[in-house]
Amino acid sequence: MKKHGILSIFMAFCIMLTSSFMNISSAATVEYLDELTTDEMLLSELIYDDYILKQKYNEKINIKNYTEFYDKCRAYIDRGDIMYESLDQLNNRLSKYTLKMVERDKVTGFEGAVFERDYNGKRHLTIVFRGTEMDKLNDLATDFLDVFIPIFKNQTNVAKKLVKNAIKLSTSSNPIDEISLTVHSLGGFLAQCVGVEIAQNNIEMSNIDWYASTFNAPGLWMSREELSKSKNTSSKEINEYLDYVNSLDRNLKSYSKIKNYYIDGDIVGEYGKHVGQEFRYENHTSSLTKYHSLYNFHKYGNWYKTSTSKTIIKSVYENDTEVKGKAPANKNVELYINNKKVKSMYTNNRGDYKFTVGKQSAGSKIEIRFKNSSGKYESTSKAVKIL
Repeated sequence: MKKHGILSIFMAFCIMLTSSFMNISSAATVEYLDELTTDEMLLSELIYDDYILKQKYNEKINIKNYTEFYDKCRAYIDRGDIMYESLDQLNNRLSKYTLKMVERDKVTGFEGAVFERDYNGKRHLTIVFRGTEMDKLNDLATDFLDVFIPIFKNQTNVAKKLVKNAIKLSTSSNPIDEISLTVHSLGGFLAQCVGVEIAQNNIEMSNIDWYASTFNAPGLWMSREELSKSKNTSSKEINEYLDYVNSLDRNLKSYSKIKNYYIDGDIVGEYGKHVGQEFRYENHTSSLTKYHSLYNFHKYGNWYKTSTSKTIIKSVYENDTEVKGKAPANKNVELYINNKKVKSMYTNNRGDYKFTVGKQSAGSKIEIRFKNSSGKYESTSKAVKIL
């Protein structure tokens, strides 16, 4: 393409992500949430809509069928809290999933579901468990501990049963390639219990790959001191639980398949030590029950993804270079070229920013920086390469 006889310059870039999230104990740097994780989080929210428990098997998901869930998704879109720009786009993503089975145990209160989709040419199952709706508890910290042991005693076996039944969907002519467990709150605790059983080969996976993602879930490795804070849990029950966790091998490599995401300050998510990897998000809200909810992970995951992986650097004919992208809303964003600050601006209510600077030579390093709520810099940098 030419303008005034001059070849326009196209840029390609290599992305280098840097993150300023502080580690807590063994917590790893927070990674952004990709589309698959976002979709599976939405499915773990869909299980809270009672209608999904009545849907016919082998039907594709249509969010318009679920009034409560549909309204929640619409709010996400309206606020710009999720990576999808319209309800139609979100619905199109979830319509790739088919409901395969539901497990509802009236005795223990367990509810879970299995969804199937093709993902990158693989037969992929997503298993979700319904967690306790913590905003309905009177005292989040105390009431959570009161239901923790009963859920472990009563629902773990039902959760394992659902996973085993899902595995049976795999046949020689139509094998399952991978299974993911994506669960919130106390349901995420059950996912760790199931993950431990898989890692210790107590659940036969039949060569199916697997991983688990939990969100604001308590850790399986709970101490006596933590458990003793419950008003209604007996010493016998605490001893039985500790005997179980102490019997487990804590150093299995396959535990790394379990990723636990939690928000700094969330009482439930910070209880105990998680099995597998731990990832922390900063807290951007003040209400305890609000930042326990799943919507925050959409919000923060979308912010961090767009601010660190979607900066676009584009040559505008011969003289200008355009740099645009997203960061958290209403933040001061700084533009650096070869480690020298050249411009700054505030993002708008949706987190958009756009800079125009002079033409840059091959090998220049263009970097966007902004401070998070802890005063630490987060940044994305791209090396300019002339093709």
